[in-house]
Order: sequence, then structure tokens, then C-alpha cells
Amino acid sequence: MTGRPGPLGRERAGSGSGFARRTLPNILAVARREFMWRVKTRAFRFTTVILVIAGIAMASLPTILAWMDRGSTGERIEVIVGDARPSIDPVAPCIPAVARTCASEHVG
Repeated sequence: MTGRPGPLGRERAGSGSGFARRTLPNILAVARREFMWRVKTRAFRFTTVILVIAGIAMASLPTILAWMDRGSTGERIEVIVGDARPSIDPVAPCIPAVARTCASEHVG
């Protein structure tokens, strides 16, 4: 299919000419001009630097928090039981695991 008119004088689909051929270069030229105009402003450069710093900080936050939390032992355990007088001791199964954890932390 070439750019020959089809029925009703319209160009056939897929011809690659017409509106898209005339408009796309204009859109690109306007976008390029607007982008270059904005890049030259102080606000664009300032905002870009701030956003880059914020992005790096957000990406590094888990590592920073892990580094800050390296000294905590996590020895506090809270057990919540819905019954005021449970028939079993809910803490008893946890004691050996806590004892092993505490012993391994003090050995090394």
C-alpha cells in the first residue's frame, strides 16, 4: 500500500504519510526546544540535584537503618494471650529458643 487515496479521498492506513509524517517532526522539535529551555534554568538544575540526592537516600535507607541497628540485641519478647488464666504456660516453649539465642550471642 502506498500513499494513494482510498475510498472517500482519505489515505490508506499504513501508508506512512499524511498527518503523522507532518506532525511528528514538529512534536519532536517543540519537545526538544522546551527541554533545552528548561535545562538552562537554575530551578531545573537545583531540583534535579535534590531529587538525585533524595533518590540515593531512599535507596540507601535500608542499609543505613541496618547499620544503625547493629548493636541492638532484640532480647525483649512480648507474649499476648487472650485468656486471663490460660490452661497452659505460653512462655515455656519460648524459653529454650531464647536461651539458645542468648548463649550463641555471648559465645562469639
